[in-house]
Amino acid sequence: MNLSLSTADQVFVDSVRQFVADHWRGDTTLPGGLLAELRAEGMTVAERQWFDALVQAGWSVPTWPVAEGGPGWSRLWQFLFMRELAAMGAPLPVSVATEVVANVLFSGAPSAARTQWLSDIRSWRSRWCLGFAEPDLLADRGAGQSTTAVRTGSGYVVTGQKTWVTGGLVADWMLCRVALDGQPVWMAVSLREAGVTLHALPVMGSSLAMARVELNEVRIPLEGCLGAVEGSGITPPVSVASLVRSGVLRRDLLRLEADSAVQEDPAMQRACAELGVVLSGIEAMEFRALTSEATAEQGTLRTMLAIRGAEAGQKLGELRVRSMGYHAVSFPDGERFSNEGLFGDELALPAVRRALFDRAWTMYAAHHAESSGSGGSSVEALRDELARIVLGSGDSVQ
Repeated sequence: MNLSLSTADQVFVDSVRQFVADHWRGDTTLPGGLLAELRAEGMTVAERQWFDALVQAGWSVPTWPVAEGGPGWSRLWQFLFMRELAAMGAPLPVSVATEVVANVLFSGAPSAARTQWLSDIRSWRSRWCLGFAEPDLLADRGAGQSTTAVRTGSGYVVTGQKTWVTGGLVADWMLCRVALDGQPVWMAVSLREAGVTLHALPVMGSSLAMARVELNEVRIPLEGCLGAVEGSGITPPVSVASLVRSGVLRRDLLRLEADSAVQEDPAMQRACAELGVVLSGIEAMEFRALTSEATAEQGTLRTMLAIRGAEAGQKLGELRVRSMGYHAVSFPDGERFSNEGLFGDELALPAVRRALFDRAWTMYAAHHAESSGSGGSSVEALRDELARIVLGSGDSVQ
């Protein structure tokens, strides 16, 4: 899909391309600043240099308003910026801190702590996670949750547990939903504070340092209470970063099409061309979601994009494995395999693992619906959610 850009828009796109060419020295197939920020092994050297360059340019928080230190770009420019980064393989400067935590802080009362938190997020020097789900399903409903805060003379004391906390093992701060005087509020909890205990929660294929967080009489200063929880919990805006997956997949598809094995195989060329058409359709849907102002339509489009994006990613993984021929066979012939040196270990086997994992994840992974109360995130669960939206039913459609 080609957008009809004004002269100013095209100048902006050209500046973004030049910026990426000048400052991105790494390589990644994942578009998430979240991954760079919260995965267990932390940022690579190339990623740290990249985010420092974004800070210097004033582009480190592209979705923020000018008043909070952001560039104040329109949704179109945010989309163009993210799309170019995704297409060129550069990490997107978007995370749970920039998109969720920051929005809570924006609505809070001014304080020295708030100013410092926003400054650290803007410079990508602090890491945040979300403390939302609790081990007890019944306790994770509204104000009746088991994580509670008690007022003291200098602030609050918080006790309770949060589970399935993405990045909890490495984050510095947790935006935590807490019951105060029977009402749910947000509190900023330092994970380095006395009384905080972290337990690792290994999750299939995840590098995001999942954790269960125990809070035992953790002291929170007065400015750590960030205000009431609106509605049932976290409802982040439709992030522009979630609307550029087609760009990431197209970049990988172009790499696959350049492979000599694909260029010599008409059937593979046709399969790649068909996937290219699918990606064009996804990109058109992404732009529609970007420009839609109807909340209901945004929800439907976001679910459809998650399904279509997952399916396209699966197909790309299958084509990648297929292009490797017998090298990608799970138990190849020992003599032929050994004659290829390190090829199978370094390229084919990781590709097979990725393809199989992508399929398993989208089929079976549910975002711990029993504890979060937010439903599953597998493709099957998303199809169910979409059916309920279309039919206007509150019951699951199997």
